[in-house]
Amino acid sequence: HQLRHQLDAVLVGIGTVLADDPLLTARLGSAKCRQPVRVIADTRLRLPETSQLVHSLATAPLWVVCSNAADAAREARLREAGVTVIRVAERNGRVDLEAALTELGRRGIAGVLVEGGSSLLGSLLDAALVDFGHFFFAPKLLGDAQGVPMVSGRSVDRMADALPVYDLAVRRFGGDVLVSGRFRPELY
Repeated sequence: HQLRHQLDAVLVGIGTVLADDPLLTARLGSAKCRQPVRVIADTRLRLPETSQLVHSLATAPLWVVCSNAADAAREARLREAGVTVIRVAERNGRVDLEAALTELGRRGIAGVLVEGGSSLLGSLLDAALVDFGHFFFAPKLLGDAQGVPMVSGRSVDRMADALPVYDLAVRRFGGDVLVSGRFRPELY
């Protein structure tokens, strides 16, 4: 929640919204806590009008980035509810993430916390659109060949092809571990 408070926006894909119905607010115990803009990458405007995100617009703004081909009637209903809808081009059948981030920047968003899901994070990493990462790990192991990976996207099965992370920092938060690092060596 501290990271949500520090950055301008928190971004998730529509799959995460449909699976979890999150609030995506910074809950630090203070009424004066600055709230990030909540941004949903939702190519086809599938965001339910009954979601917690839509019903909590008085707490924090909600922007939905969709493709230019998304349904106009759905857009009108979301706008009427108070949601900001941003249309961008498609790339490979999904929201063009570079165009989406450019538009967010044009609207004053400089720092974005990407919380999920695995497809969105994988697409951002594949497009080299991630500068810095924070990864939380709980001391628990899961195993399922059909499970959802932390990051999807391009298939990497050799260490030589893996995405390097630079300037690692490791911190403990209770039983959890936070690993942070840069994805682009020329930054900072």
